Amino acid sequence: MHITWTEQAQNKIHEIIKQHPNGHFVLNYDREGCGCSDDGIYTLGFTDEPIQNEVQIDTNSVPIYVMSYNQVYLDNEMTIDYDEKTKNFDLKSLNQIMNQAMSCVIDLKSKASNKL
Repeated sequence: MHITWTEQAQNKIHEIIKQHPNGHFVLNYDREGCGCSDDGIYTLGFTDEPIQNEVQIDTNSVPIYVMSYNQVYLDNEMTIDYDEKTKNFDLKSLNQIMNQAMSCVIDLKSKASNKL
């Protein structure tokens, strides 16, 4: 499994990392209010919470993590892009658009990270 961050997405994620150097990116599979477990949507998060049940996905840049049991909903080759107009990330593959309006939810717990 591999995710390619586009140049626009890399520019944005490096801005986030510059402000919060102790965090990491995660893809969350949100099923709340979606019905069955196959009807979820991926969201992008940035957190400094410890990595426990997450697996790292190979990328061309900054690592991204996903819960191991949610990997089944991902394709083998994906791309994350960033749209400056909408201020959203897009997660897509050759087969589908998984989410074309992902904001990056920054959820920092440590005081050191919150100072930035």
